[in-house]
Amino acid sequence: MPQRDPQQRRAYDKHYREQHRERHRVVNREYSKTHRKYLSAQRQLQRQRNPALANLNREKERMRHYHQQKPAFYYELFSKQNGRCAICGVPSAHLKVDHDHKTGCLRGLLCHSCNVGISWFQDNPMLLKNAASYLSQEPKGNGYAQLLLEL
Repeated sequence: MPQRDPQQRRAYDKHYREQHRERHRVVNREYSKTHRKYLSAQRQLQRQRNPALANLNREKERMRHYHQQKPAFYYELFSKQNGRCAICGVPSAHLKVDHDHKTGCLRGLLCHSCNVGISWFQDNPMLLKNAASYLSQEPKGNGYAQLLLEL
């Protein structure tokens, strides 16, 4: 067993894990069952110490579970967007994965506000265009005071 050269050691460890994969799964499963409370407390402590990392880990799991994408795909999107929301451009460590609900295709990473905003408009581009044109209109009169006078 090579122990001195780190590269050889990594190769040996990889080979060993491949040869004993099922045994390690059983041992890890049993350890998780018997140490559930301890592991849960450790995860909680880790999330408290580094909330940004905890969020990245949650998003990695969502990518893997819901979108059948590897965690590296999340980091790739994150780096392409420079850690910024695809809509508002605000930098954030808490970017959420946005996807089309009809097709399931991923669109990008959004901050919480933009993600919720899109969902309120039911992912409908026409509603968003109408909202944008409404917001760009010049206000008429004195706003609320004018409305009260008309009543």
